[in-house]
Amino acid sequence: MYLKKEREFHYCAIEILIQILKNKYKKKDIHLIEKLLVTNSWWDSVDTISKYILGQYLLEFPNETFTVIGRFSNSKNMWLNRSAILFQLGYKQKTNSYILFSECIKHAQSNEFFIQKAIGWALREYGKTNPEAVKTFVAQTQLKPLSKKEALKNL
Repeated sequence: MYLKKEREFHYCAIEILIQILKNKYKKKDIHLIEKLLVTNSWWDSVDTISKYILGQYLLEFPNETFTVIGRFSNSKNMWLNRSAILFQLGYKQKTNSYILFSECIKHAQSNEFFIQKAIGWALREYGKTNPEAVKTFVAQTQLKPLSKKEALKNL
């Protein structure tokens, strides 16, 4: 279903996987997750996979977080980079600010629209939980204008 070109099949496959895998991940599922992120990639599918599949996987296997995010973040694949920035969306108090801020700094000078937007979105979401930390981070970090604007949108 995920290899078909029509995006509606991708959405269905993602929704089914979210339901099937939650609280039932196996460590080896990271290979499937990575394949999903780099196959027929577009912002909407990558964002959903990042938040609901990769994010949940890493909640279930927290000891894998630094390894997986390090590998995705260092990839030449922009969608894997984006997923490394966005996977904590919805974590709220469980957000590892060190990872979030490190990923934002690492990709801060990217000229890629989807990376700049991801940085802003991830910071904006964390700002709902810890607005002062986000304001301080944005003030002290050289971010692209789009990232900064998106990060501070509701603060």
